[in-house]
Amino acid sequence: MKTNTGWLDTLSHFRRVTALLALFQLGPVALQHEAHGAATDAGQQAAPFTLEHLWNAPEGSEATWSAFRGSVVVLDFWATWCGPCVQGIPELNRLVKECRDLPIRFVAITDEPIEVTRRFLRDHPIDAWVGLDTDGSMVRAFGIESRPSVVVVDADGKVAAVTRPYALDREFLRAVMDGKSSQLFEPLMRLELRRSQGVSASRSGHFSERSVRLHNAGFEQILGLVSPDSDGRLDLRTPTPLGDFDLEIAAPKAADGGWRAALRNGLESMLGLSLREESRLTEVYLLEPTPGAKVVLGCASSTSRETSSPTGFVATATTLAHFASNLGIRLGRPVVDRTGISGRHRVELVWDRGDVKSMIRAVEEQLGLSLVPATIPLSYLVVEPSGANSR
Repeated sequence: MKTNTGWLDTLSHFRRVTALLALFQLGPVALQHEAHGAATDAGQQAAPFTLEHLWNAPEGSEATWSAFRGSVVVLDFWATWCGPCVQGIPELNRLVKECRDLPIRFVAITDEPIEVTRRFLRDHPIDAWVGLDTDGSMVRAFGIESRPSVVVVDADGKVAAVTRPYALDREFLRAVMDGKSSQLFEPLMRLELRRSQGVSASRSGHFSERSVRLHNAGFEQILGLVSPDSDGRLDLRTPTPLGDFDLEIAAPKAADGGWRAALRNGLESMLGLSLREESRLTEVYLLEPTPGAKVVLGCASSTSRETSSPTGFVATATTLAHFASNLGIRLGRPVVDRTGISGRHRVELVWDRGDVKSMIRAVEEQLGLSLVPATIPLSYLVVEPSGANSR
């Protein structure tokens, strides 16, 4: 039986925002965005301003690159639902005041509705200019995939860096003014893990080849990311901390193992854990096409959403491997995708409440797929105190 009393000492690590940052972040970090064609590569001309509204600016001010020519511009992409964004407002305001004698303009950009932003700013004033990108055109043009994200543009209107707010300071912005910013950005690795601050109860996540960002994630969910082969199957031999966490990892393109290696190393080094994969014979269901039946899958939508209830499941854009994983949770037994069907699809399923046989029957009758019982070797991630396996 799991308990959570043994982690009291370890939890102090999570109360310090920089506990894991100290492992990997040695300076400002240049983040690589995955969006092709986005104007975020260093040295590239910045995308045009297309803000619908501009607040906190002097009367008659315009947010255009011609108006800003000769000034360094800090574009801080934020949102009211973003916990780290809200936490970073005092630091942004401090930096705005520190740089008021320099030709530097700060513009905090959100793509949320006017009234949502207006209400938020009543309780959380921002000293930078606040730009409303209500149609999301600037967010898309700059390839912004997570918040907070900062794009620093030099006096010639070219992108100098893409980073996070906490990587900025007066010294760095002076270096951009002097054309020396590239010297501050080396291909570094950064891993940050901290307790969620409860600003938003919603869960969110972003994944790419070299980065990952989770908000309000349980610790066991984070552990499940270490080994893709284990598909979230954990053998916990030590207590894990309660509560939700925010996780952010950025790894350089050539990093050995990418962000998964950074996560594993950080958890083992800072928390005294030992993480290892172990293969075990496991009773599973194999998800396979039903012989002679037509597989019934819908066309995926442009946005991915999942809803579930005791009697049904709908996913608007899911892979069958992910669907199989979700189905396994409901069946209480792992489901392994053996359909050979790639891509994303719309999946809808309805079954009788609390009836496993009804769920298995629904998969066959509604999707043209079968759940075949089998016993096969599966990988598990064993989590135990460091050194436990050598005793």
